[in-house]
Amino acid sequence: MAIVAAADGSSLGNPGPTGWAWYVDENTWQAGGSKHGTNNIGELTAVLELFRATKHVADEPLEILCDSQYVINCVTKWMPGWKKRGWVKADKKPVMNSDLLKQIDAELVGRNYRFEWVRGHAGHGLNEAADDRARAAATAYQRGETPDEGPGFPYDDAASPQDSTGKNTGVNIQDEPLDRQSNERLEIRPDEKLGEQYGERRNEKVSAQQSEGLDERLDGQLDLLSLLSEDDPEETAAATSGSDDVEAVWKLEAELLKAYAEAAERHEDPDIVHLLDEMFTGVRADGYLVEENSVPMTHVHGTTMERLGATELTPDLIRLTYVLDARRDSNYSELVLGSVWLRRGKSWKLSFRQETGRN
Repeated sequence: MAIVAAADGSSLGNPGPTGWAWYVDENTWQAGGSKHGTNNIGELTAVLELFRATKHVADEPLEILCDSQYVINCVTKWMPGWKKRGWVKADKKPVMNSDLLKQIDAELVGRNYRFEWVRGHAGHGLNEAADDRARAAATAYQRGETPDEGPGFPYDDAASPQDSTGKNTGVNIQDEPLDRQSNERLEIRPDEKLGEQYGERRNEKVSAQQSEGLDERLDGQLDLLSLLSEDDPEETAAATSGSDDVEAVWKLEAELLKAYAEAAERHEDPDIVHLLDEMFTGVRADGYLVEENSVPMTHVHGTTMERLGATELTPDLIRLTYVLDARRDSNYSELVLGSVWLRRGKSWKLSFRQETGRN
């Protein structure tokens, strides 16, 4: 029988007081946190503690419901390449949150697990329960209180394992299995928008061939800034395309803007990891360098894009330029934006984005 659990994190202020939680049912959940952290740290810690809490039932399949595509991509796609390079990215910069990722990687050995992405705050019962407990833990740390850590995962041995804070992760119970009638095994399917099957590893490590293939794809990334600096504006203007690829990228750009606006209203991280390349870099209008999804670009509500141009720099590289009315949401009258999208297999990923504010 599969263990179906949701894992979630919360950070008030991001960074700020942080909470994490995993949830199976009302009698089987755990939460914790810290005085300072980020949303990504909370999400990763929830997954780590879920693996630790279920170590004594490692033979059971573990299905993890997660609304963080950053976490899913880290665990199922990016870690093999990072490990091979000594926990640095293809651009030689250190991997963010590598301390947690290394611990998760150690817990994966011999485990039968699967991830399913679920949209946060969309009424999914298990995800909402985990989110409520993670947020409650973060709020407790904000107030200087001790959070409710929950009952943990039932443990049938007198010696309970410990989590990363040294606290027990389980309670003693009888040997009969838990009633998980309300959490029947889910059929895990890839999210159609992502276009990829999320990872599944069954009692084996990622093969050297798989790791090498991922590594080659990452190391083969184009030097985008060099390419743009050598670009001839007249030649590229003539190459502006009305192809299906260009229109598809415009739709992805619109999806990105919508995600930023919705996240700002909820005071949460934008749901954009599926749109970003691993080496994404952005320059915000205030000059801030953005290198991960937990730091938002400027959000603009209720406006339309004034398209300036779309240029196919190569068959797998498209640059968009456009203007947004920013008077409602920023100190600028307009934002002039440039985005560079890179084709990865069958998907387009945002590799570079720059905002310029003007009045």
